[in-house]
Amino acid sequence: MDWLLRKISPSEALTRATSETLDHKTTMTQPVEQTEAPATVIEFAVQLQSQKDVDDVTKTLNDLGISVSEVDQKSQKVVVTTSLPSTRVHAAIANTGRQAVVRGCSAPEGANLGTAVCMILGEKGTSEDMGAVKSSATAQDASAASEPVGMVRGLVRFVQVSEDVCVVDGAASGLQTGTHGVRVNTYGDLTDGCSSTEPVYTDKVSGEAIGNLGDVEADTHGHTSFKFVARNLRVWDIIGRAVVIDSSSLKDTQEENKGSVACGLIARSAGVGENIKKVCACSGKTLWEEGADEYY
Repeated sequence: MDWLLRKISPSEALTRATSETLDHKTTMTQPVEQTEAPATVIEFAVQLQSQKDVDDVTKTLNDLGISVSEVDQKSQKVVVTTSLPSTRVHAAIANTGRQAVVRGCSAPEGANLGTAVCMILGEKGTSEDMGAVKSSATAQDASAASEPVGMVRGLVRFVQVSEDVCVVDGAASGLQTGTHGVRVNTYGDLTDGCSSTEPVYTDKVSGEAIGNLGDVEADTHGHTSFKFVARNLRVWDIIGRAVVIDSSSLKDTQEENKGSVACGLIARSAGVGENIKKVCACSGKTLWEEGADEYY
C-alpha cells in the first residue's frame, strides 16, 4: 500500500518518515558534496483549534531540534526553519493529531529568491494523465492535477537559497528497492511520457549537466525521501522543465539498465506568506480536503 497516497495514522507517518530520514541516511544523498543541506523556511497550514494544539505542536517540533519561528492559532499557521526534509516536519506535526499542509517554502532571513514544485507521476500513466499535470501545474495548484494509474508518485520542491545554490527537497513512493537517479531534464514535453523530456538539463556556458541532482535509495517498501544541494541550478531557469526519476543510478552507463520510471513538470510555487488560498480554484477542494490528497 502506498503510504504517500493513502490516509495513514499520525504515528505511522512519523515512524516511516523517521526511518527514512534518520535510519536510512542514504535517502538524503547529496550530489558531489557530502555536506549538510542549508536550512530552509517552511510554512504549514495546521489545524490549531486551541492553545493546547499550539503548545503540543510547538513542543513536538522543539523536541526534534526544529526551529519554530511562528505558531499562530488564529491564522492556523506554523513556520519553521530546518535542514530536515519537509516530510520529516510534516510527519512530526501529524503525530500530534493535527492535519498539516505545506503552504510555502523560502530561503532563510525572509528572502524569497525563487521556489518551485513538481508532482511526479509514474510512467504507467497515459500521456493524457501526464497532460493533466501540465494544465494544472500553476503557481499554487500543482498538487491538484488528476491522478494517473501510474504506481510511482511523489513531490519535489525547489528553494533557491542563494544566487548559485538551490535546495531540492523531495519524496516518492512505489519505486523498486535500490538506487534511482533524480534529474532535471531540458524539456517540459510529456507527449511521449518521460522520454520526450530528454536530454538532461545542461549549463549552456560550462556544458556541465547541472540537471543531474544525484542518487536516492528506495527502501524495501519503495519509499524514499531526500534533500539535495544543487550547485549552479537556478529556479528561474528550470520552470517549465521536468523532473525525472530513473530506474537505476545516474552513474549506470549500461544501456539496458537505463530508463525513467516517473516524471513531472516544474511549476512556480508560493514562498512563505504568499499562499493565502482557502479553496483551490482548480479542484474546488478546501485547503484541508486538498491536503488529505497530498503526496506526503
